Parts: sequence; C-alpha cells; structure tokens
Amino acid sequence: MTLDDISTINSVSVGDTIVTGGMSAYFPFGIPIGVVSKFVQPKTEGYYQIEVDLFSNLTQKEFAYVIKNKDLDEIKKLTNDVSK
Repeated sequence: MTLDDISTINSVSVGDTIVTGGMSAYFPFGIPIGVVSKFVQPKTEGYYQIEVDLFSNLTQKEFAYVIKNKDLDEIKKLTNDVSK
C-alpha cells in the first residue's frame, strides 16, 4: 500500500509501524495497518510517499465489520466550523 501526503514534519523510518490516528471520520484511533518498507521525500514537496507492507492481505478476507462512528456528526460539525 502507498500512503501519500504525509507531512515531512513527521519523522519516518523503514520498519516503523503505521497505526490509524483517529483524525478522520472513517478510521478509529489505534488500528495497526502495517510496516514502512520504503519512503521517498520528493525534493520539491513537503510530503513523503510511503510504501507500507500491510499486516493483512485485504484481498483474501472473508468477513468485514461495518463500524458506525458514534462521533461522526460532531466531527463533521467541528471540521465545518474550523474551515469557515
């Protein structure tokens, strides 16, 4: 998997574990995703492009859970308030 638009103010090293940060309406905090296998910092941008080896092969899953974010309305409200 590739992560784009990760700010270079964050330090990144090969072998780092990628975990959800909980700063979106879709992914709750603290879910382990994978390990950094490679990263590139383009010279003209302030963002990394990070290659991640996933902990799980998502193409071979039989079951998935749909989780409702009970704070979704509040997150959207706060996001809209900040962007005004």
